[in-house]
Amino acid sequence: MSDLAGRLGRKLTWWRRGCGHRDAAVQVFLEETDPEVTAELLPHILSCPECGSEFEAVRAVWTRSAEILEPIEQDGQLPADASERLRNLARDEIKSLRLLRRARKRSVFGLKYVIGGAAAILLIILTALFIPSRFSRNVFQERTSSDKGFAVFQPWNLTRQRPVVFRWQSLAQADHYELEILDLGLETVFSQGGITSAQYSLPEEVFFRLHKGRTYFWKVKAHLKGGQSLESEFGKFILPEL
Repeated sequence: MSDLAGRLGRKLTWWRRGCGHRDAAVQVFLEETDPEVTAELLPHILSCPECGSEFEAVRAVWTRSAEILEPIEQDGQLPADASERLRNLARDEIKSLRLLRRARKRSVFGLKYVIGGAAAILLIILTALFIPSRFSRNVFQERTSSDKGFAVFQPWNLTRQRPVVFRWQSLAQADHYELEILDLGLETVFSQGGITSAQYSLPEEVFFRLHKGRTYFWKVKAHLKGGQSLESEFGKFILPEL
């Protein structure tokens, strides 16, 4: 009995102290860590109740956030009241998560789930509020080229649009464009040349070949009429799990 009490005491002491791998679950889920670091953190996340709860919270909120941003993604531009709408929707999502956890009566990690969920929502909303700096008043108008290359517009981050439509800055001197999709190792998984407009709809057979829930990068090469070429900046997107 005393041995059991000792183990429980040590466990409660650990819980009060908290896990030392702060934000590990969020970083792994958002693929912000190197593959070597991810390989080291995954076993810990799977065995640590606190990090495991945090990971589940971020995954749930990430899925819900796509529903928040979907109408704006379809419009292709942010209206003037977008910031306030996103904040209001974030508050609703936090309330929804809190009610969900109360209904399931997971008292031990319920508070941690709500805190993690709220933090993840705010992280995603802040990312969404960064979009205005990427989009001009008319999101598909030509922007001034920079040292990073000409601009890509969408998709960006999680996209539920079907078909997936890639849009980028239109260059008056371009003869045609070449689209390239790359995986996390920057290996090409799809390319399409001979595109004559500043957009491209991803074929369904290619869509189903891509792994859902995985991050992909994309870029465009503009082949100019004078025989030269110019590459765009990199875009990033994630397809939702079916």
